[in-house]
Amino acid sequence: MNLLDLHVWVTVWGERLKGKIINNIYYIKDKDILLLKVRPADRSDLIVLEAARRAHFTWRIQPPGEYKAYPLVVLARKHLRGSRIERVGLVNKDRILEIRTSRGYRIIAELLPRGVIALLDENGTVAALTRELKTRDRRLRPKTEYQPPPGGAGPLVTLLETGAISGDALGECIARGKDAVRGLIRGCGIPGELAEEALYRAGIDPSSPPESIGGGDLDRIALAVSGLVKESMEGKGWIVVDNASGSPVEADPFRPEHYTGREDRFSVESYDLFDEALDRLFSAPQASNPVEDAEADAELNRLMESLRRAEETSARYREMAEKKRRIAELIAQYYDGFERLFSILGSERPETYTTGKVRATRIGAEYQVEIEGIGSFTYRLGEDVGQVIRRLYKEAGELEAKAERALSVREDILKRVDELKVKREARILLEKARRRRKYWYEKFHWTLTRNELLAIGGRDAGQNEAVVKKYLDKEDYFLHANIHGAPAVVLKTRGRSPDLQDLWDAAVLTAAYSKAWKSGLGSVEVYYVRAEQVSFSPPSGEYLAKGGIMVYGRKNYLPKPVPLRLAVGIVMNEEGVPIVFVGSEENVMDRSEVYALIAPGDLSKQEAFETLRREWIRILPEDMRHLAYAVPEEELLPRLPGRSRILRVRRGRGRGIDMGRLA
Repeated sequence: MNLLDLHVWVTVWGERLKGKIINNIYYIKDKDILLLKVRPADRSDLIVLEAARRAHFTWRIQPPGEYKAYPLVVLARKHLRGSRIERVGLVNKDRILEIRTSRGYRIIAELLPRGVIALLDENGTVAALTRELKTRDRRLRPKTEYQPPPGGAGPLVTLLETGAISGDALGECIARGKDAVRGLIRGCGIPGELAEEALYRAGIDPSSPPESIGGGDLDRIALAVSGLVKESMEGKGWIVVDNASGSPVEADPFRPEHYTGREDRFSVESYDLFDEALDRLFSAPQASNPVEDAEADAELNRLMESLRRAEETSARYREMAEKKRRIAELIAQYYDGFERLFSILGSERPETYTTGKVRATRIGAEYQVEIEGIGSFTYRLGEDVGQVIRRLYKEAGELEAKAERALSVREDILKRVDELKVKREARILLEKARRRRKYWYEKFHWTLTRNELLAIGGRDAGQNEAVVKKYLDKEDYFLHANIHGAPAVVLKTRGRSPDLQDLWDAAVLTAAYSKAWKSGLGSVEVYYVRAEQVSFSPPSGEYLAKGGIMVYGRKNYLPKPVPLRLAVGIVMNEEGVPIVFVGSEENVMDRSEVYALIAPGDLSKQEAFETLRREWIRILPEDMRHLAYAVPEEELLPRLPGRSRILRVRRGRGRGIDMGRLA
């Protein structure tokens, strides 16, 4: 949702929500969605707040049946349930919704990129939020004062506040863009759909260069923008549907008339409430996907349409230029005949004059001269033949320059289209990754050694016990970091004799996921023993805590301490699906398409995940970038040991992995 969308929603519902009781709160973590159930109901009783995307009433989302005690929903239920809504408004004139309650607690829903949903107490301190956030301007985490991003400004904000906007203000903004539509969007902060509709209603070509737009044009644009905002406040909604796929591509609070003439490709549906249009848009199947939501689809359609218009405009200008050149060449070829024609027109000034295939029609001080089968040109009284020829060549050159300018956006558009198509490819692969078969060992920490041996480690005390009791066979090895609070790791040998490389690869698991990581140590010693040396029976008279394991006999320590370094990579499995693979750098490098080496640091798991994805995209070749989007967040986050720093990111050898063989 853009700023106009959110402003419309607040205008329509702000007063009507006052006094309503928040009956319950639900949280859908994988989509960063908070649901507020309010009473008495008004058409719907559920408000959906989705970080970075939307805020509206919903009829299509149902509260989750299973309750999970996430901090945000626990604290929200504790402090908001049963309270009344006192105020609904925007923060900092931006896409930040604030719902204030009678107990002083507030819900903040940021619809900005990388936005969060936060619960604030009566002092403005963050009680809970969907995720911690650290940017150049601010840092959000629990028990700190909430800091919104810098406030919104520009002609649209002025218009929403005062109801008026001037052509001069728009002119200053449009001048900052390469063409009219980009000037409105980037220079003025006007949403793309609103900009395109305003230009259509004002009769201005979106690809017009800023210098070609005069004062009268600006006044018409300002009038159109103001009228669209006024129309939007009625609270009705429209959906633009792609006829080929049947999917909605755009939801607007005004009638999108600029789709007129394109009924073969798009159809427009109207709704009594803007909320219904928004609910339809965001509930479309592709909208629920994090890498190809409805906003990306709408942007792709807008880009393709902009590209089509630019190419059509360029072709039209080139065609006009070619006609002018042909006419200039024809006049030069029949120089004497046109000299006689211009002499007659200049001396006798007839209303119309025809000679052969040429017909001249007088329009004021000019003649429109039509050459049958070729085209027409303007003859200005007083010009001689040479002047007409030179002027036509000059006009042809100007039209060709306009054609070049019309295509100047082509490369930018194609680059953005490619980016969106990458995300489309990633969406398909991401769905495969989420539906792929999961193997028994994936519930543990796991890796595959360089000689194809499986190593598994417990994620907690209960799993430590299970790993040893259930999976430590007599030919296997047991490894443990020499520190309290480390995973019990079992190296499955399958009757083979592991070498030092195998033991080292397995040792990385118990070192990286031990408390040594959280303590910020540089390395830790790791020992290994045979299976028969491991027992759950303590010496006589001693007590063994849950998850505790006794090791009898001599411990074999690896030749040197294991550095607190973990390689995290994207590896293709036997199904052609990307998975997260961790382990020693040498091992992960061999199997992965791309990997990063991490160490204890300051980045939270979420921050590390975002940084890894960004760096993987940077280093992967263009035809493989979709892999970085196709790794499920819920799979990567548990593989990170804790707060981290990224030491390096590199391409791997891409040998892949056959996960089925390990099972």
